[in-house]
Amino acid sequence: MLALKDTWTKGGRAREVPVGNAEQRQLLAEAKALAGRGSLIPADKTYAEQLRRFEHQCAAAGIHRVHGFRHQYAQVRYRELTGRAAPAAGGPPPCVAFAHVVRLHYVVAMKTAVIPQVRVEPELRADLESVLLPGETLTEFVEASVRRAVEYRRVQTDFAARCEASLAAYERTGISIPSDAVLTKLEAKVAARVKQLRE
Repeated sequence: MLALKDTWTKGGRAREVPVGNAEQRQLLAEAKALAGRGSLIPADKTYAEQLRRFEHQCAAAGIHRVHGFRHQYAQVRYRELTGRAAPAAGGPPPCVAFAHVVRLHYVVAMKTAVIPQVRVEPELRADLESVLLPGETLTEFVEASVRRAVEYRRVQTDFAARCEASLAAYERTGISIPSDAVLTKLEAKVAARVKQLRE
């Protein structure tokens, strides 16, 4: 692991960069041998001067746009962490990718039960595969659909229970709320939610 101090980074945040193969370790060993206990920037050079010198040497070697290596590394690391291509590299949108990361790191570790396999017609399977998002698997789609269905049933059950409780209260007290008042309150909630989503 390569530990970077906050004063060394572009964003001013300390971070750790994994060193995952022998080639990376060899390169770091060579850099360490070159710098010793000092810096890769000579004592008589400022950062800006050394940067220009570095860019000149890269150009002389036919290496251009070296900042692109930073982007390439970010995309490679993104794939390592998520198992998917980064959005900038043609992967799924950030919202889909984020949901996948959450499932990958916080849900997968807790999965110990199995849902029975369901046999379907080939046409339905083809329809399912045709609506998958880029990088999404059929298993992920089925799991997400099952979770939504479970949540919907819970909402239904809760709604039915509240209806029964309201009916029982009315039969007991004879007090009810006019339907116009209920509809007005519901419309206000819907309008507030729509406004929130549009902001």
